[in-house]
Amino acid sequence: MADQTDATKIKLSVAMAVLRNKPSGITGPEYAQRLADRIKTRELQWRKRCHTAETEVLHLKQQLTLKKHWPVIGNQQDLSDTQKTDGIQ
Repeated sequence: MADQTDATKIKLSVAMAVLRNKPSGITGPEYAQRLADRIKTRELQWRKRCHTAETEVLHLKQQLTLKKHWPVIGNQQDLSDTQKTDGIQ
């Protein structure tokens, strides 16, 4: 019960702060929508960055596994990656 009360107080505080800081010439709901859109855009950008980083980590783990278990194949994979990076192929 206390958690709901605290959450309600926090929501109310945020809403009041948003309305106090809204620029003139725009309604409260319009300003809130703009803020929500901005937050959503930033969240999507961070999700994309996170996905890219996770993909890179997976690729690096795969390379490490290859090097541990099949050193010759792992080294050949390094050469292949280097050639792709250098534009050779």
